[in-house]
Amino acid sequence: MKRFLIIICLFFAANVFAQEAKTDAIFNAMDQEMKRTMTLSKTAPKIHFAAFKVTDAAQLSIIAARGGIVQQNEIKKIFTDVSLRVGNNKEDSSFFEAVTYNQSALQNGGLSPDSIRAGLWAAADKSYKEALDIYARKQGYKNKKAQEEVFDDFSPTNVTQDVKIYEKTIFPVETLKEIAQKTSATGALKELEKFNTKVDIIEEISYYLSNEGAKYTKQDLIIQIGFYAKSRTKNGFEFDDIKTLTYASLKDIPSVDALEDIARNFAKQTATFTEAKKGTAFIGPVWLLGEASAKMFENTFIKNINNTRKIIFDAGNGKFQYALGEFALKENLKVLPVNFDVIDDPTQQEFNGKKMLGAYTVDDEGAKAQTLYLVKNGILKDLPKTRSLIKGQTETNGHAFANWGYNLYAKASVHNLFFFPHETTPIEEFKQKFMDYCKAEGLEYCYKISTPKIADTNDILVTKINSSTGEETPVYGLRRPELNTRTLRDIKFAADDLTLYNIANGISYVAPSVILSEAELTLSQTAPATKMLVTRPKI
Repeated sequence: MKRFLIIICLFFAANVFAQEAKTDAIFNAMDQEMKRTMTLSKTAPKIHFAAFKVTDAAQLSIIAARGGIVQQNEIKKIFTDVSLRVGNNKEDSSFFEAVTYNQSALQNGGLSPDSIRAGLWAAADKSYKEALDIYARKQGYKNKKAQEEVFDDFSPTNVTQDVKIYEKTIFPVETLKEIAQKTSATGALKELEKFNTKVDIIEEISYYLSNEGAKYTKQDLIIQIGFYAKSRTKNGFEFDDIKTLTYASLKDIPSVDALEDIARNFAKQTATFTEAKKGTAFIGPVWLLGEASAKMFENTFIKNINNTRKIIFDAGNGKFQYALGEFALKENLKVLPVNFDVIDDPTQQEFNGKKMLGAYTVDDEGAKAQTLYLVKNGILKDLPKTRSLIKGQTETNGHAFANWGYNLYAKASVHNLFFFPHETTPIEEFKQKFMDYCKAEGLEYCYKISTPKIADTNDILVTKINSSTGEETPVYGLRRPELNTRTLRDIKFAADDLTLYNIANGISYVAPSVILSEAELTLSQTAPATKMLVTRPKI
């Protein structure tokens, strides 16, 4: 036994040594290419900041329907990306976007110093040319326009290093196939025309290096289990719904039995809408449950607190457009109810024992991640900031993220958010709270929305709840409510069901179910499809 343990320890040590050697080789290749890139500039404007990102990516996708695998794909690729600026700290090629964008070079196969240098070489040369073009366009724009308030395009910071050694994850293919097969069979109810399960697992091991010496490695694993159901009402109105479970660690995936229960409940809930009644226009309280509430927070708060510095878009023909996050001009103003706080804490690795995908230590400008108290008692107190200055800013707070492959510079973004209500109602009592509130508003009924499609489709499935009896009636034919920053101030009550949501773009957030004091549901303009001439067989 002792000999066996010695062998295991030796194997582990050898593997760690091999991974360290591999990581060193990757950074050595990146460093050599960085030195070449910084010599590209022969005349002004010269490159004054450059960052490289090499990503070792693997993806497995499985689709199953009625218990059978219908598609299985596995992809492995190496991405080499470059973010750079020409000019100087006072004025460079950032925050002006022309019609062309930088695309990352893709290399098939495994990592090697040669493939890394080849990919970065191609990406850097292309990026440099585009940066020069954008810089010239930006100068032309400024020469035509009246001078506005000017802030430095880039500011100094103490760069950070956080290099860890990561091993590739061995995907549990058979387990994931079993999940797809069993849940797709469980959800295949006779009332549904279609039910399938899609399982995706993506791993990215990233290596970052800047010309200033910032350096980090990061391993991201994201597992998405998605259920899709489709059917139609008795009069032929087609509808569908989705449910997505997202995890950032294999250990967080529930058991197959638990996932079957989730699939079964989702299928039953969707199937009830085959008996749905046509809705009528409504203005009043609305209960956003689970994923519907999460999507509301995502589309009203998260999207609007990003991009805190104005971006100029060259629309062609001498015309320009502007983009600026809606919260950028709302500091010290009320953006949420008084009983809400919002914190962005990149250092928080887990919530309730589940891994948060949005945690990080170094941002894409090499700055150290900082915890931000964004909202206190409903008042917006801070913004995510980068090294590109805005009014009232003196330094970055470590919230710069590049859209690698598409833009040549990083923008402000939040990644690990917590929406904390001061007062909550137990989720078991939330329906009664909703009914009492609707009754107090003089309404015979109100609506509950649970679908995540509240944010990305016109027509949604809703449930009418009688404010006196609690009877629930599935309803079709209503358009989703308008979601904007005003919606946040309409939050009346919050439940105690704080839930972690990981989303595919590397963002995590924790949010509760909520009741809005007022939302408007208007009638859909979609006509029912032709009814089936032949009854579906009972499978």
